[in-house]
Amino acid sequence: MEGMPAKDLEKRIERVSTVDIRIDYLRPGIGDYFLCKGSVIRMGEKVATIGMELSNDEGEVIALGRGTYLVG
Repeated sequence: MEGMPAKDLEKRIERVSTVDIRIDYLRPGIGDYFLCKGSVIRMGEKVATIGMELSNDEGEVIALGRGTYLVG
């Protein structure tokens, strides 16, 4: 999380349980290399929602993902 010291964040996510995860495959995974960008959509007291975007070497988005996790 932005502005949160790394030590505090590490302690917060020591124990993580997956509540829900969804992956949408948009194109075949073809390319010389891939880039995955992730971001925290919402970090609550007990639940975090994280988003992901996977692109190939041509900049095409080939998969999108979203996960909801219980954080301690």
